[in-house]
Parts: sequence; structure tokens; C-alpha cells
Amino acid sequence: EVEYIDDHSYTMPVARMDSHGGWMCSAMDLVRFGVNVDNVMSASSWGATYGTSSDSYTLGWSRNKDGTLWHTGSLPGTSSILVRTVQGDDVIVWAAIANTRDARINVDGMMWEVFNAIKGAWPTEYVYSLEK
Repeated sequence: EVEYIDDHSYTMPVARMDSHGGWMCSAMDLVRFGVNVDNVMSASSWGATYGTSSDSYTLGWSRNKDGTLWHTGSLPGTSSILVRTVQGDDVIVWAAIANTRDARINVDGMMWEVFNAIKGAWPTEYVYSLEK
């Protein structure tokens, strides 16, 4: 079992959260979803989800003026982020899952630092198809 480092991790009645929209998956599963989300939705559904440059939140995704989409989640003892960004002709997707919801730990900022440090060193082949 995971050992949580958040003081309030064990106070949430998780069994009562089954209809709350919680997914159980790995960071790799989140990335696989983020890479393929536009392929598993109809064109009209994807258009509504992606939104326009004036939208800041569309159908569960936050969106900035550059077209970067992200979704975060957290409960006591957990936090997660899924980011889908367009850089030139490339769609770059990353996810992070942490066993804390400590506000002092900026997972989003950390992942952008990693992204900027390795920018340009992306694989040239399609890495994450829907098949495992």
C-alpha cells in the first residue's frame, strides 16, 4: 500500500467517492489518454472540448491562450495533473501523480521545468498508441 505523506490523507471516506469521477490509472495511462483524446472523440466533441483561444475552461479542461489544455485533480493525500500542449507541429502530453496534496509542492511548475530542460529531445515516432 502507498504511504501518504499528507497529514489528512486518511480522513477522506474514499469508498463514498465512487461516483465522484475518480479514475484509477497510472501516469502512463493518463499520457496515453491525453495523446489519443482527439482520436477517441468525434470531431464535434473534440472541437467543443478544445474550445477557442478566448475559452479558459472547456468541458473539464483548463485552456490558456496558446492552446495548452490541462486537468488537475486532488483529494487528501493525492494530486495529479495531465497536460496536452502544442509546440510547433508537435502535440506534447505529460502527466504527474503525487502521493501528497501539499501546497508547497508545485507539481505543475516542476513538470514545466522538466519540459523546458528537455525541449527538442522528443521521440520522433508515435510512442503512446491506445494499445498497450
